[in-house]
Parts: sequence; structure tokens; C-alpha cells
Amino acid sequence: YRRKSLEKGGPALHQRFVLICNLGGCGSVVIDSKIFLIKVGDAILIYPHQFHLYADIESEDISWLFITFEVESQGVLANKENLVFKLSDYAMISLSILMDTYRAATEASSKTNSNERLLLASILAEMIDNLKSSPEEIIKEDTLSSSMQLIQNLVEFIYQHLGEPIQINDVANHVHFSPSHLRSLFKKNMRIGLGAYIRRAKIHRACFLIRSTDLSISQVSDKCGFSSLFSFSRAFRLEIKLSPT
Repeated sequence: YRRKSLEKGGPALHQRFVLICNLGGCGSVVIDSKIFLIKVGDAILIYPHQFHLYADIESEDISWLFITFEVESQGVLANKENLVFKLSDYAMISLSILMDTYRAATEASSKTNSNERLLLASILAEMIDNLKSSPEEIIKEDTLSSSMQLIQNLVEFIYQHLGEPIQINDVANHVHFSPSHLRSLFKKNMRIGLGAYIRRAKIHRACFLIRSTDLSISQVSDKCGFSSLFSFSRAFRLEIKLSPT
């Protein structure tokens, strides 16, 4: 049960797979430049280094399970990004049991037991089997609300211009809204300010480039659309609490 304020959290920097399973409460997951509506019984797999946050949550009383894992080789998981798939009845029951046993172990201050590990392994194995056997059945598109369709348009525009010094006025002109109205709409749906979202998206891209390329810090700054190395370093420190170096 996540109670951390979304506004105060930094970029979701991760080098592992994140499997999100919805056991209660509807909402949307924003992954890079796309938005996915996640209903009860749905799951989505987020790949290493993908920037993600959550929006349009229908209530605070939600039950989403986050499972992170690593693999030596992506294998069947390769090229399966941005898939929302339906959890089987078996998986839903197994996940509920997993959560109950985990809570009991947490309350008892005991370590993860073998039953939990077996349940988790079987859930992941079934997910991989589904990906392997019938990918056409797991791809599912749900219609976003009108407000989230607008947000999708905004997020795509921001990612298309992530390497430029994009400002809120540029985004507002793209959708023909006043900057103040757009800020209000974005904050209501995304629980984060538009300016903060743009900055976090740029910093997340910068972190990925620093980790995975041989580009200099100055080159990373340019590719992420910062006007100067100083402004990049200042924004980086604000989000990550560390210098780019």
C-alpha cells in the first residue's frame, strides 16, 4: 500500500523489471510517452530505465502490488514493452495469498519464507508462459478519458521535444490552452506540476544516458535540452540530490 506523496518523489530510476498487478482500484500508469489505463485484474510490465509515474487514480484506497526482478537475458521478454495483460484467476488468487503471507511475515518481523518465493516464482512463470504462447490475447487497449487523452497528447509532445529547451508556454501553444489552465489541468490529473514533470523527464533521460553511454556530461546536457551546463547541474542536483558526475 503506497502512501508516499507522488509530488515529493524523484524520478523512478531503476535497473530492474517492475511488474505492477492491480488487485483493487483503477488508475493510469504513465510510461515514457504513453499512458495506460490499469483496471482491477490487469498487470503491466515496466522495463529497466523506463520513466514511469501514476495518474488518474480513482481513490486513495487502492491495492497495487509491485514486484521487481532481474533476468540475465531478456529472452521472451524482449520487445514486449508497453503491454497491458489480464491476470488469470490463478494469478489473482496466488497474488492475494502472496500478499497475505507477506503481511503476516512483516507483522511477525520474520524473513521471506519458501512459500512466498514459490508463489512468486509460479506467478512470474505463468506470466512468461502467457507472453510466449499467445501474445495477441494479452495486448489490450482501453479508451482513456477525455482529460487523459489530452494528457497523452501533452506527454507525447514533451517527449518529441525532450532534447530541446521546451517551456510550459510551448506545450500550452501546442494544445491551444492558456499556460495557467494547462498547469491546473495537468496537476489535477497527474498529481505533479507540468514544469516538474518536464524537468523529471529530462533528468531521467540524462541518468539513462550517463549510465548507458560514453557521452560527456556536457553532451548529455545538450541532448536533454538544457541551455547550459550550469542549469543542467542545478536541475540534476534538485532531483537526484547528487551532481551529474
